[in-house]
Amino acid sequence: MLGTDRTLRKKSEFGHVFRAGKKKVGQFMVVYAVRNGLEQNRYGIVTSKKVGNAVRRNQARRRLREFIRKTDRGLKSGYDVAIIARTGIDSASFKMLEEEGQQLLKRLGLLRCQES
Repeated sequence: MLGTDRTLRKKSEFGHVFRAGKKKVGQFMVVYAVRNGLEQNRYGIVTSKKVGNAVRRNQARRRLREFIRKTDRGLKSGYDVAIIARTGIDSASFKMLEEEGQQLLKRLGLLRCQES
């Protein structure tokens, strides 16, 4: 599990990522990334009411946190990454989320080893 020092929490932190970061859009998520000047990555997840009720939003957050946990080691360090869940994320299998997330991170240039 990611510690609180690895999590974006403040509105100003998210605002900086959204304003200054690069953005890639997928079917189930939008990923923003910007350099943070630290030695580690920090992550934030956004799920709006468009995703669904509280149960669906929490499930989407859990699935995205698991994706981050599995992917973190393969990413370059020193970035703030914000992931926004999109409508329809609940219909995707975890494998589909993983594949799309990997693709978006690759397009942002965050993957350490560019695998095909």
